[in-house]
Amino acid sequence: MLVDLGTELVEEDVVLLEDYAYPRYGVPSEETKTAVRLCARLEGMITDPVYEGKSMQGMIDLVQRGFFPQGSRVLYAHLGDQRVRLHLSQRLTSTDCNIPAVPTSEVYNDASATEG
Repeated sequence: MLVDLGTELVEEDVVLLEDYAYPRYGVPSEETKTAVRLCARLEGMITDPVYEGKSMQGMIDLVQRGFFPQGSRVLYAHLGDQRVRLHLSQRLTSTDCNIPAVPTSEVYNDASATEG
């Protein structure tokens, strides 16, 4: 288990909202693109527009609408393949989300710049 919840997770604890899966699979809505840009700008977190971008759009919307009771502890699990996010961040730069592209070689080489 990645996160100790202090209780057993049961089926009734899982809520699946399909309200943000539009307009169709693989096509981000304008709201999804806005959520992707917001996460990239504020958190440096690249989300893909197929799964994570749409789920982040939902998370942002639910928080703004007061879906979670005051004082709730909410965990957003950022999942996915780093290679996919790198590829998408480069593809989405000019077409969808205005996320600055970083060549893959620079991303991997940059890690050594922060060492020592």
